[in-house]
Amino acid sequence: MASLASTESREVSKMQPVIRPARPSDFHAAQGLLSETSHLYPAIEQWWRGTVAPDLRASRRVAMVIDAGESVGGLFIGKPGRRAKVCTLRLQHHIRNRGLGTLLMAEGTRHLVSPDTEEVYVTVSEAAEPGCAQFFEAMGFSRSATERDRYVRGVDEFVYSCPAQGLREHLQDMAEQRAARTLFGLVPRDDARSRAVLMSIRPEFAEAMIRGTKTVEFRRRFSKRHAGARVWFYASKPVQSLVLTARISHVQQARTEALWASQKSRAGITEETFAQYFTGARSGFAVSLEDLEPLVNPITLDRIRQACPDFRPPQAFRVMDRGSSLVGALARLAPEGGKADGHRNPFAG
Repeated sequence: MASLASTESREVSKMQPVIRPARPSDFHAAQGLLSETSHLYPAIEQWWRGTVAPDLRASRRVAMVIDAGESVGGLFIGKPGRRAKVCTLRLQHHIRNRGLGTLLMAEGTRHLVSPDTEEVYVTVSEAAEPGCAQFFEAMGFSRSATERDRYVRGVDEFVYSCPAQGLREHLQDMAEQRAARTLFGLVPRDDARSRAVLMSIRPEFAEAMIRGTKTVEFRRRFSKRHAGARVWFYASKPVQSLVLTARISHVQQARTEALWASQKSRAGITEETFAQYFTGARSGFAVSLEDLEPLVNPITLDRIRQACPDFRPPQAFRVMDRGSSLVGALARLAPEGGKADGHRNPFAG
């Protein structure tokens, strides 16, 4: 029976990655994934062989993998306890930017956190901190300590921590929306990536996005669950057109001062403008964007209303499901791919 389940799991994972508990047959591939970080953690292979593998066999640690068919695409290792630790979270490059890292974290946390767990923490090398920090901060982690020379002399290790039960509930809610639990493990749905978000934006901000000087959008309210969704940007008066699309790569929720400190180089706005927008708010969201594409021919408000007579531009944003009439209308109105170079600039005269 176990052999049949293993075979069928591999067949399922060829079609869609499966997040499941690690098996002894995964241990060699897991060690290979860990070895990629040996420049940050020189003794990591010895740690795996001497500590983690024996702990897993004795059920003293938690390990989850992303079964990508013919390979292990990702690895989560955690150590349970009142203060539980995320020891490792690794993804192969070819499966990144698909929301799988968050789902792997969710499934790992589900097994890691018990009713007695008060806090979950993770340590991040300063050499890998910028990207990793955004990932964990989006889940509610915050930096709580700095450990000098922990693994490599001269390199700091930053400690990020989060209340355990709030983290588990948040990640489980997200996993229920983005994945289906099957006999073989957690199978991602084409969830966020099948949704679209319509955002209203000032014309000068949209123009900065097209120029490439603005790759993050700030919002007083938003949701981390929209990471992975496609976003359509509607430029308000006097443009009144849909002018570009992008993919939401990451959503950070933090206090406003932390948002500005971490995102100011990508903000495309002044600190004064940022402060004015967040007046009266203690926290907010930074929506990181990738794959920005100006529309070959911007879609005017009149054209949208010809297809959807009741359309009203949102004051902030609106979430559109794949089957909505507006998404269908936009698919018909938008041209197939292509840049705006050589076509009418909606911001010109």
